[in-house]
Amino acid sequence: VIYCTMMNKVANLLRTKMISLKKRKSCTLHTIQDYLTGMLHDNDFYDISFKCSDGEIVHAHKPILAAASAYFRTMFLGSWKEMTDNVIELKETSSTTMKILLKYIYTGSLDIDSTKLEEEIILLFPLAYQYMITPLQEICEHQCTEMLDHAHIVDIMQLARLHSATKLQLSCFEYVKKQAASLMVQPGFMALATADPELWSDLTKHITTTTIGTTTTICKKYSESNSSSRNSGDSDGDSDSGDSDSEH
Repeated sequence: VIYCTMMNKVANLLRTKMISLKKRKSCTLHTIQDYLTGMLHDNDFYDISFKCSDGEIVHAHKPILAAASAYFRTMFLGSWKEMTDNVIELKETSSTTMKILLKYIYTGSLDIDSTKLEEEIILLFPLAYQYMITPLQEICEHQCTEMLDHAHIVDIMQLARLHSATKLQLSCFEYVKKQAASLMVQPGFMALATADPELWSDLTKHITTTTIGTTTTICKKYSESNSSSRNSGDSDGDSDSGDSDSEH
């Protein structure tokens, strides 16, 4: 009985210590995150700045950027090492998007206005790849998959192809296959055949190998009619040229 009582006391003591350690660890992590958030808004000790497309200048710290991104590490150790102005001009990135990116780098949290979530994710997607931030790439890809609809399918499909996001591209192809009946009658979607022939070819190949029926027929017919119209235009040009020669 005495032995069991002692063991229970030891177990309770250990349990209390473990809870205390967990709380201390949680507080420590929370404190570090607060420090990093504070640094992000501190205009006294920054050593790198970004001049954004809207003219606003956003400040940051090289060690933190280099720790999060191989792109920045290579930049700061290479051509930027001897630079004195330490200002990077971003001609296609707004200060809003850059602040969201930096907050993710500093704190690991993605803080986006819910009313602008879809817009900002599409803007963050190429930055995540450009700056080689793998966790953010995964978040953006997942969110893009959740966002797939008729309004965004073309933009997301082109982003996936541009950045070799194979899994996301496959999700786009599957979405098109399932929604083919309504998508294939939309001029905006069908214009992809002319705007990006390689992507259209990959899409139709995927659908052809996985679907037999209406979708395949529509894709093939559109591709054929598109090709015929181009050939017809070439023939008309040749005919006009021939008439002009005969007049001479």
